[in-house]
Amino acid sequence: MSRDTPLSLPWALVDIGNRRCKAVLIDPGRWDADQTLTRQTVELESDHVFWQSLPRQPIHWWIGSVHRPTLRSLQARIEQLRPRDQQTVLTATDFPLKIDVAAPDRVGIDRLAAALGASASLQPGESAVVVDVGTAVTVDLVREEKEGPVFAGGAIFCGPHLAARALHERTDALPLIEPPNMAPPPLGRDTQAAMASGLYWGLVGAVRELAERMGQGDGAKCRIVVTGGAGESLAEQLPGDVRYDGALVLRGLGMAVSASARRRQ
Repeated sequence: MSRDTPLSLPWALVDIGNRRCKAVLIDPGRWDADQTLTRQTVELESDHVFWQSLPRQPIHWWIGSVHRPTLRSLQARIEQLRPRDQQTVLTATDFPLKIDVAAPDRVGIDRLAAALGASASLQPGESAVVVDVGTAVTVDLVREEKEGPVFAGGAIFCGPHLAARALHERTDALPLIEPPNMAPPPLGRDTQAAMASGLYWGLVGAVRELAERMGQGDGAKCRIVVTGGAGESLAEQLPGDVRYDGALVLRGLGMAVSASARRRQ
């Protein structure tokens, strides 16, 4: 295999979100969608440890991004520090799943990646509600059909940090609080405790309701897969078949890259 083919170089999978950037280095010869991914949360402009940990040999950056300024900054830094590296920004066409919505090319790459990652554990006829808790919370439905996975759409609403900031900035007296990562008492005895309760249990309630309504008709075959910064605590509050995977988006990116790279051979 020649040196410059997509499957011959180590992969740097990069998930650029609105607040955080996660990355993992993968040996394409050993890629498996079920493997444990030890991801790093990195500051791409200032994380010298991350950049120094990269191999001296060229690598191929496969980037899924929902934040264009950070993407442009990363691309410029790659060109400056590692000019021999290759880079590919993933688009909807790179994902081996049917995108059954009105405008497939406008669906966030993070949503597609999470759905594809969740589909790895599905059998034909099964479906999953995929919950990603970030700056925004997305709750999406993916079905596994005979022809492959189908992204069926979903819902988007404010994540805990964005909601907390909106409460502070758009009111006169409410303070800016850090959303709780663990379940607070539902009955808040002061303003900050009441806000913490509303942010946490409001998220739980919204996700429960959406998951139940999206899963109607799928019965016991529909599971819930959760990812994102505040997702692990949320997963503990949801009923039924629930799994937390902190690397779900990167897993989905790896699945897309594997399919895309082989098409590019």
